[in-house]
Amino acid sequence: MASFTAFSVQTYIDDDVQIVIRQVRTWLRDFAPANALMDGEEFEDGSIELFIDMALDDWSSTPPLIGRIADVRSHPSRFLLILKVVQLALMSASFAYARNNLTYSDGGITVATSDKAPMYLRIEERLRSEYDLQKMRMKRSINAESAYGGVHSEYITLGTASGLAVGSFDTYNLVRFGLFV
Repeated sequence: MASFTAFSVQTYIDDDVQIVIRQVRTWLRDFAPANALMDGEEFEDGSIELFIDMALDDWSSTPPLIGRIADVRSHPSRFLLILKVVQLALMSASFAYARNNLTYSDGGITVATSDKAPMYLRIEERLRSEYDLQKMRMKRSINAESAYGGVHSEYITLGTASGLAVGSFDTYNLVRFGLFV
């Protein structure tokens, strides 16, 4: 009987992607010794690499379109990148668990073989909503900064003579120095 691997990708993975893969595994606690009910890791490196590509594409294709993110080095937030990769991994795993779930009973004992799909989907939904909220906040901020050269208030010219700034007092500095609450 031939063995079948559902998804296996053997490619060269650069060092930066390898670091993200390790960070994703650390967050998921996806290490062979920690996975008592399965052999090895739940997600192959090739699968996580696919999820990284999908996360980069998600960032680049969601409005406001602020430029294409080509690799993990150019993503503006490692936390958001990892959050999206974990969300995609859990969604993918839930497909397999739902497809392979089998519940059977014998002698008053009921066993479900792969009943993790609903739990994975609940976690995935929470991660997706957190990611979408944080992504939109960051993209709006980046978009505003690129349009206006930074986000400043009308107090930026405080301490100026004839419009020439003596010091840079934007809202952040005004709050920091206790001049604006």
